[in-house]
Amino acid sequence: YFNVVSFNESQKALEFYKENQPFHVLLIDMQMPHLSGAELIKQIKLINPHQACIIMTGYTQKENIQQALKAGSLIRIIKKPFDLNDVLKTIIYWCNSCWIKSVTQNIPYSPNIYPYN
Repeated sequence: YFNVVSFNESQKALEFYKENQPFHVLLIDMQMPHLSGAELIKQIKLINPHQACIIMTGYTQKENIQQALKAGSLIRIIKKPFDLNDVLKTIIYWCNSCWIKSVTQNIPYSPNIYPYN
């Protein structure tokens, strides 16, 4: 099962992250009050450079996608409207990949495991 925490403001999400990180996956909207999704990811990367993120966006212009990619450690960019089952499959795949890496490399499973390094 998953523990889910939701925020409608990036600043509140960042403050919560500072006190409670790391998480296995962050699902972040590109358009939020205060900080954009890309800016939020940049701030999160200063705290934990290995934090995995999924960006969701209704804006598929090249500039927005480039901003998201530059922010770093993206698992995927999901276009709105999206199918919740597709998002869940992405999260489950990611968590399983982290678990497999921890087993094969004999390291404790943690949200800081990035399976593709």
